[in-house]
Amino acid sequence: MKQTLIRETFHQGTMKGRNVAAALGGIALVAVGAVMAIKNPGQDDYETFATQQLTGYLQENVCVKAPSEFGLQRDCQSLLKSKQAEIREFVATGTEQEN
Repeated sequence: MKQTLIRETFHQGTMKGRNVAAALGGIALVAVGAVMAIKNPGQDDYETFATQQLTGYLQENVCVKAPSEFGLQRDCQSLLKSKQAEIREFVATGTEQEN
């Protein structure tokens, strides 16, 4: 009888602990989701960021490999600066923001 009472008391305490842990885990999950939704950039911010990233990549990996004869490296850099609107349009239509 005494052992049964101890087992039941232990079991009830364990279940309460699990319920509390599950509730806290659920609250934490909702909080993380809310923060992610708030912090997620809008379309305009995404396009600005992606345009900067693409331009930087092209400057560092494409323009530097262009032949320096006839000023092609310089022209490549210049085109990237002058065509930001077109690059942004490419980003807007050719990529998809993932949340």
